[in-house]
Amino acid sequence: MILDEPTVGLDSKSEQAVNEALGRLTTGKTTFLITHDLRASKGFDHILYVENGQVLESGTHASLMRRAQHYAALYQLQTAIDSERTVAKKYG
Repeated sequence: MILDEPTVGLDSKSEQAVNEALGRLTTGKTTFLITHDLRASKGFDHILYVENGQVLESGTHASLMRRAQHYAALYQLQTAIDSERTVAKKYG
């Protein structure tokens, strides 16, 4: 199964519903997920971090975070932005 940005543009409730459904549909199947949202890649068995057509890093989420290079930096940035948005919604 190939999924290309399956949750882009969805609100958080719809995104969660889609991700749960995809989790059921992809169990036991080889699945390729193409995404800019690295949170979506966290649970996959193997991640390829591609930039400008070249694979810069590959591994599990945990191994890529330990490596602390491209993937980890972008993941941390996306997580920080999401946290700021959540705070802004709550208090803004």
